[in-house]
Amino acid sequence: MMRNQKQIKTNSGFILVATLVILAGIALASQYFYAWTQDAIKRSELLKQKVNAQIDLSDTKEVALFWLMTQPISEPGMEIVNLGDSGKIMDNNLPNTYNNRYYIKLYGTPYTYKDTEITLQDAQGLVNLNDITEDNLRNLLKIFQISEEDTPGLSDKYFDYVEKEKETTRLNGASKETYTENKMPPPTNVPLRTPLEAKRILDWNLHDAFWKEKTGLHTAVTTTEPKQNQIQSKNTPNKPPKKNDDEESDKDKQDKDDKDTAQQSSSEKSKKNYAPININTTSKAIMTNFLEIPEDVSAQIIESRNEDKYFISSINEIVQLTGDAIKSINKEAYTFKPGEAFALTIKHKKHPSGIRIEIAKKDAVKPWEINYFLPVHSEITKKTTEEQNQDESDEAPKIPNFPDPTLLSPAE
Repeated sequence: MMRNQKQIKTNSGFILVATLVILAGIALASQYFYAWTQDAIKRSELLKQKVNAQIDLSDTKEVALFWLMTQPISEPGMEIVNLGDSGKIMDNNLPNTYNNRYYIKLYGTPYTYKDTEITLQDAQGLVNLNDITEDNLRNLLKIFQISEEDTPGLSDKYFDYVEKEKETTRLNGASKETYTENKMPPPTNVPLRTPLEAKRILDWNLHDAFWKEKTGLHTAVTTTEPKQNQIQSKNTPNKPPKKNDDEESDKDKQDKDDKDTAQQSSSEKSKKNYAPININTTSKAIMTNFLEIPEDVSAQIIESRNEDKYFISSINEIVQLTGDAIKSINKEAYTFKPGEAFALTIKHKKHPSGIRIEIAKKDAVKPWEINYFLPVHSEITKKTTEEQNQDESDEAPKIPNFPDPTLLSPAE
């Protein structure tokens, strides 16, 4: 009897312990499942936000392309016509006006469209990295405060990378073997496809100034092939008319080559065709460093266009605006109307997503060609209540609205 009671107590104790262990296991499993469920919900919400942000970015891109395809473009920018009673629809926060017309500026001015912020940059206001001389490349490097000591090496390595392969490299250049030793892909020996491809050039990847998101190389250069009618030639010696192949002897060819070589100085040999810069859409940094315009003159030009006072359409107008300071500058370096390629930067206001694309007009069959597409980061900052109230006040500067196509007046 006593033995049976002890056995019962022992069994009861074991059952109690086992029950507690099972309950603890169930509790742990429940806690793990709860944490997994919450994490899955959170990830799903983040994915939903990302997808919605991507949809917003795509919508804004399509709207921008619509305007670029349908609206006239001139010195002040892209004119928006037939807006109808847009003042009421847009709460009087309209695009910039010039001569009582609405214009979208094409030199990086931000506009807001729903939950995104968009800027348009005329590629003609950027330096074409694929159509550049050695001297101009050195001027470009000044924008990023590259030292005189580093400039020759960066310049030679750039031209060794993009020019056709030769038996020897430049004095401060780099061969394929040097790239292999540094565990980098070899030079492509063709023009760059995107500004960020320059990061594959030896030593260019070591300069952080080139790769900053807000002020990096992609904000100052383009790699779009310029239209033939947009290319200006620098002064080169006149050459005699070319003979037919049947008429031109080997001696004539050699004499002509020797004569041309003798006529060209060492600096002229490095010069080639280049795309002029649109002074109405370029930056002050490019004006002062690349075009070598005096800083005070650049400041006058920037101030004039920012305040919608004046847009330049000829060299004579620059002289009228700034005096004689511009006369010593190479006049062939300028153009005054936007080209046919544009860089669009679109960032989301509520999600750290953004895109930068460069597009170029083609023809009726294929209206646009995307030259490159890059993801960019959109900075989302949490504002205090005081900052939010300041933003909502009348004194806070407002970013102009990017017009919605629904504002167009119906055709009569």
